[in-house]
Amino acid sequence: MTNTEEILKVVSGSLAYLEKRREQLRYAEFIRAGYPIGSGVVESANKLVVEARLKGSGMHWADEQVNPMLALRNVVCSDRWDEAWDQISEQLRQQARERKSALRAERQKRAGPAEEGAQEEVAAEPVRETPVAVAAAKAQASPQAVRETTTTESRRPGKHHPWRRMPISRPR
Repeated sequence: MTNTEEILKVVSGSLAYLEKRREQLRYAEFIRAGYPIGSGVVESANKLVVEARLKGSGMHWADEQVNPMLALRNVVCSDRWDEAWDQISEQLRQQARERKSALRAERQKRAGPAEEGAQEEVAAEPVRETPVAVAAAKAQASPQAVRETTTTESRRPGKHHPWRRMPISRPR
């Protein structure tokens, strides 16, 4: 390839590039309309909106959390929270309903016919009276019986209560 052919190839490639972007190159019109031409405004907005929120001291973000956080940040920074909140909250409610429905379907799928038999067995068990129900029944009889019932019964958490579980790390 000769030098002239190389120059012609570069010029025709550059011309094709500019032809595709003719609408974007109307700088005189954009300046008259008051639009910024340089990238400084965008870079500054990125620094103030994105980096200020996502790159703070000690902040770590999972990839799937970045875009939702930026969307909320942009709504706040553009003073559109009031108009956007109804749409955001409805979308969150819809997602919660869908998750709940999916979990319910998954539980029913896993349980299958075994759960139906278990439900029948539970219904056949006698109803046990709770200490509160016993106290309420005795309260109708006499206030003295209520005081005796509530003071003699243990008020400590049961064997499997969360307070009885070990903390996250064992003491050293």
